[in-house]
Amino acid sequence: MKLLLSLCLIWVLVNTAEAIHCLLCKDYPECREVFSYSCSSDMLCSTRHVKLQVMGISSLHVDKVCVSTSKCIVGTANYSIHLGSMRVVAAVECCDADFCNSATPAIPAEPKNNSLQCYSCDSFTCRNKMQCVGMEDRCFNGTAYTWITRAHTFGCASSNLCEGFSELDSMIIPGFNFTDGPTCCEGNFCNSVSTTRLSVFPLLLGLISLIFIY
Repeated sequence: MKLLLSLCLIWVLVNTAEAIHCLLCKDYPECREVFSYSCSSDMLCSTRHVKLQVMGISSLHVDKVCVSTSKCIVGTANYSIHLGSMRVVAAVECCDADFCNSATPAIPAEPKNNSLQCYSCDSFTCRNKMQCVGMEDRCFNGTAYTWITRAHTFGCASSNLCEGFSELDSMIIPGFNFTDGPTCCEGNFCNSVSTTRLSVFPLLLGLISLIFIY
């Protein structure tokens, strides 16, 4: 019996020592108040700072969370995705020490046009030509889902987002997930799919609701 109790005590002490203590937000998306939380040993502390622009309406979102080591590496990374009528820029910082996510990473400055052009969607077609900006060096297409709708999406994205779309999509835009693809490619208008007629408009409505709900 004593041996069993000793083993249980050792297990508790080991797991407590391995846990990482992070700061989490009480009031997403402003994150003006935080609280401490013990995360498991396979997690990192993270702060996500997102600028969401939808049809001329902008909003800033800050969130502090525990995140799996499979979704983030230690350090700060910037991401960008552009759908024509919507653009999202994010700075995500992950760290591996107690309460290390107290600071909020800065969103990159307003970018300039680059040399890449891709197709995007509107209410009628997915053959609109759009100009990519800043770090957006890939064209992409795929099917995305928000909390309330699903739609095909075309646009520009940064290569680091392309490499981890399946893990990073909901980290960059809360409630946003790709259910098909996306497929990224290099070169002007390489994301052409001539038979596509699905509209991105329902997706934009879902993202606009994110701004007003939060």
